[in-house]
Amino acid sequence: MSEKKVVGRNAAIVLGTLCIILVVGLIGTMISYASVINEKDNTIASLNSEISSLQDQVADLQDQITNLQNEVANLQDLSPILINQMEIINHTTNINGLGTVRISWFNFYSTSNGTKLGVAAAIVNNSSVPAENVSLIVNVLFYNYITEHSTNLTIEIERLDIGDWCMLQRSTEVPEGEGWHFSVDFTLYVNGVETDHQSIGCY
Repeated sequence: MSEKKVVGRNAAIVLGTLCIILVVGLIGTMISYASVINEKDNTIASLNSEISSLQDQVADLQDQITNLQNEVANLQDLSPILINQMEIINHTTNINGLGTVRISWFNFYSTSNGTKLGVAAAIVNNSSVPAENVSLIVNVLFYNYITEHSTNLTIEIERLDIGDWCMLQRSTEVPEGEGWHFSVDFTLYVNGVETDHQSIGCY
């Protein structure tokens, strides 16, 4: 009778030990899986953050592409006018500004949305020597009945050979609001010496 009790007790101890081992193993497995799941959640959150950042970059690039396409369209609209004016330049360079570096043509134009003002000028070397260190200073003055806003644009050319000409273009932002008038002054320098000055305005 006592032997049966001992055998039953030993069996109970073995079963209890097995249960404890299984419970410990199960808890360890659950902790391990919880750690893996937490790590994956962190990885997913990080990837989502990177995706959001990349989407923002894509949106910014798309905006830049749209702006560049608008500028290209504006220049394409302007190109026939510039071509016609350049033909006039070719006919007038021989009589306009003989013996020096001059502004043979100048003009202005607005972008289609009216947010920028573009200026353009053609420089021709009618002197007997190449022109070094040519600078065109463009002063754009916006004004209304309340205030005024001035912007200087500098365009530099290292060398302009005898008889050569060059078309120069720049643009500047139009101040916000309505009712703006503007005037544009073109001043040409060669080696720091003023050789020509022209003005145009919209009043």
